[in-house]
Amino acid sequence: MRSLRISKIASLVSYDTVFDVGADHGELEKILSQSDNIKKIYAVENKKGPFLNLSHNVEGLTKVTSLLSNGIKDLKEDVNSLVIAGMGGINIVEILLENEDKLQNVKEIILEPHSDYELVRRILVILDYKIDEEIKVTEAGKNYLITRFIKGKATYSNDIYRYGLHYNEESNNLEELKVINKRVKSTLIEKKLKELENHEN
Repeated sequence: MRSLRISKIASLVSYDTVFDVGADHGELEKILSQSDNIKKIYAVENKKGPFLNLSHNVEGLTKVTSLLSNGIKDLKEDVNSLVIAGMGGINIVEILLENEDKLQNVKEIILEPHSDYELVRRILVILDYKIDEEIKVTEAGKNYLITRFIKGKATYSNDIYRYGLHYNEESNNLEELKVINKRVKSTLIEKKLKELENHEN
């Protein structure tokens, strides 16, 4: 049975060359491979066991290249769409900041963090991406928020950073998680947040 969450992520992909970090079982790759608009998909896992499993699952999909790599360290120059889903927000942000120079040609970033939504939004704005669309999905009793960011400068109110574009709609369980994790210890993240603070002041 196809995952509603993964299907919604696929529906947000608007460019033809995709880099999927943490591709897991390759379900997104199977969906995207069926689209005539998609030319190439890089499916990434950072551990040998999951990578071998992924490679087996996407075998025969001619548009898919499996990579054993960490984050976006080996992001290719032809990539214009980046997907990172199913991870904590801090982990996602660290992946982006550790190799932010690789994002030069990436026109959209589609993220589905499990936590720290506010942190994710603030860091993406620092990286010159703005919120284009947010989709809330409930699957197997769990709430998920999927956001498509596109190239462009933006500034938002604290409410939008905290709760997203739909902050004034009826609240749900996601809102309880949409705060910056006060336990963030990453100096890389702290530096970027300071940049945003200085810019806003």
